[in-house]
Amino acid sequence: MDGRDRGSSLPRLSDALSSTTDATSKTAALEEWNIFRSNCVCSPPTTTLSPATPAYISHNFHPKVGIGNLMFMYASLWGIAKKNGLRPTIKHTKLHDVFHLDLPPEDFFDLSDCNNLVLGIDEGCLYDNRTERISETAKGKNVSLWGYLQSWRYFHPQYEGDIRRQFAFKEDIDSHADQIIQEFRSRSGDSSKKRPTVGIHIRRGDVMSNGWQKWGFTVASREYVSHAMEYLKSKGVVDPIYIVCTNDVEWSRQNLLGVDLHFVENQTSYVDMAVLTKMDHLILSVGTFSFFAGYLSSAPNVIYYKRWPEPGSDFAKWMDLSSFWLPEWIAME
Repeated sequence: MDGRDRGSSLPRLSDALSSTTDATSKTAALEEWNIFRSNCVCSPPTTTLSPATPAYISHNFHPKVGIGNLMFMYASLWGIAKKNGLRPTIKHTKLHDVFHLDLPPEDFFDLSDCNNLVLGIDEGCLYDNRTERISETAKGKNVSLWGYLQSWRYFHPQYEGDIRRQFAFKEDIDSHADQIIQEFRSRSGDSSKKRPTVGIHIRRGDVMSNGWQKWGFTVASREYVSHAMEYLKSKGVVDPIYIVCTNDVEWSRQNLLGVDLHFVENQTSYVDMAVLTKMDHLILSVGTFSFFAGYLSSAPNVIYYKRWPEPGSDFAKWMDLSSFWLPEWIAME
């Protein structure tokens, strides 16, 4: 659920498989795992693995989702692969243009490969412990994952170092974020960099539609941001410079109150996230973009909006908040 998505979602697994297998193949669902396997009749496997070679595991990386969703897919794929002794491999994604990933873009296998299992994980912001036993399920076959995999439990804390290292922004993005922050400091008369910075992420835009709202997608309120500001003040954060990244600048200008409040405008989502990761403290809102802004930062105070999703909603049934937000972060409303 990324702050830059525009109502995109992953396709249904069965639809995606039917569109990628050829006429000589058929798709069979295996009950106990939501496993979909492409059973080829004529075509031979595109890759043959020796018994001594670890099988590969990949992810579909649906191209229409935003940066936060892609980051969860990559980080979770990495963790699942390491836990199962499998080799992670991916095709080219937007992440390759932004971060220093260990995995180069490859076209190793596709869904029509007979030597391949496709494991569909239907849950969204939940942890599926069956992923800890994929190597037993696959039994030497290559694996393709489908699903959002939106839980830190797939990769944290065991592989935190790997993920933070690979999600280091490329130099042009990193330096541009530094320039933006320095410009705001200069406007605030703080060229010596002595005052604390507070990053604020506001997600609105696409999720204000009736469909998202009925499903249970909520947005951070003006009162929440005000309470978070007061909380930081009570913790000794004095005379801060506020830097806001949002997809609704107009609403934010009208509703966020504070001295030295600056807005990052007309930048990519990557630059926005890079700016937020450099803040001394963070007030997050909702979604996967917010999560990784907090995860990649070193901020001692990371605050997130408590009433996402709407309690009792269909979206709430799809989510385990304890598997999405880190336990040391601060929930407020």
